Amino acid sequence: MVRVFTLVAFTVVTCFNLFAQAPKQFSYQAVIRNEANEPLKEKEVGIRLSILAGSPEGDAVFEETHQIYTNEAGLISLHIGAGDIVSGELASIEWHDGTYFIKTEADPDGGSDYDIVGVSQLLSVPYAIYSDKSDHANNAKKSEEAEHAAHADHAAESDVATRADTARYAANADTSALADTANYAGTAGKLVMRSPSGEEFQISINEEGNLLVHSEVEDIEGNKYKAIKIGSQIWMAENLRTSTYNNGDEISEIRDQEIWGSLTAGAWCYYDNDEEYNEPYGKLYNWYAVDSDRGLCPDGWRMPSEEDWEQLFKATGGMETADERTETFYMLASKKDWEFSNGRNTSGFNGYPAGLRNANRFFNFGINSSYWTSTEVDEEEARSSDLISEQMILPAPGGAIIITEVSLDDRLKVLGRSVRCIKEQ
Repeated sequence: MVRVFTLVAFTVVTCFNLFAQAPKQFSYQAVIRNEANEPLKEKEVGIRLSILAGSPEGDAVFEETHQIYTNEAGLISLHIGAGDIVSGELASIEWHDGTYFIKTEADPDGGSDYDIVGVSQLLSVPYAIYSDKSDHANNAKKSEEAEHAAHADHAAESDVATRADTARYAANADTSALADTANYAGTAGKLVMRSPSGEEFQISINEEGNLLVHSEVEDIEGNKYKAIKIGSQIWMAENLRTSTYNNGDEISEIRDQEIWGSLTAGAWCYYDNDEEYNEPYGKLYNWYAVDSDRGLCPDGWRMPSEEDWEQLFKATGGMETADERTETFYMLASKKDWEFSNGRNTSGFNGYPAGLRNANRFFNFGINSSYWTSTEVDEEEARSSDLISEQMILPAPGGAIIITEVSLDDRLKVLGRSVRCIKEQ
């Protein structure tokens, strides 16, 4: 029997969206995966959904089944209330009186040999259904949810999220999470979750049918950054933009090229000394800022070591062979702004080609996504991590090839490079 968090045979990720113009139904979406964690594409599957009263082991007040085909990403979309009803009536559920859970069962072979995928608490009442029932009962006191649902436009923008019974997320998480009420109108395949510590995560499905787990982090200046879970690590999905150490001290902005080249203290700059590069490319920092004991990363985050970058590369495409390094580049690099070959960003890391600064000039914008590590080599050098897409001119007339790869190298500490922080675990 398959259960949530095991990731043994297949997983389902759910999200709910109110079907405002048909108030006796609400929509359901899921990605079905095989034991190799690959989406089951364009395949018939059997689904059984039950709404339980009071507890995860409570009596079923409504049950229905569906036969449906997955799409090219392994996604199914259906309406709860529109299937083959086994028992109960959705409209008769007393949403205002008690707690309800939804049990999801599926047969990836298209039959009725269901495995239990999960039992998930409905943390928000299906607004449109509850509002309709309240009106018929002439209840003078309307809930906030019913008042929202009285406005069809608003109801159409409301989502009902379930408990975070998301197998792929939980397989990599240290703790389970609770889903918060989601407000992602028209964004299929997204789910917002909240961990016991209060941190929010968003589940999304990319074009390849892979699940991405997003969160958000804020630095000492109030800059907010998306974060992404890749393997067992959580990385910033944007380049650092702070000009303040985490203890509140300012980091010096150095525009003069000669001064920059002689520094042995922390400093930052914009690429080409142009503030327009700050978003989305972030600031460039020398390694002395990275190494400061005043802290460059937000609370709970740190500078990644060389080993952290190696783990990231292994979790994406690898770096043992040229083909692996190319695949890693495409998984980590952003989909735009690269001069010769854009990435696919299937990991959600979103590595922008923000360029570098050395003692003489700014260079390689559109070619290098270049990051510091916390790993020191000697007094003058530290380790760096690079995503590279460059053109190599061949001796033959008109000959050229595009090289895409990732690397870890020794670099002078005076260089200006981008920074990505990693969450402490």
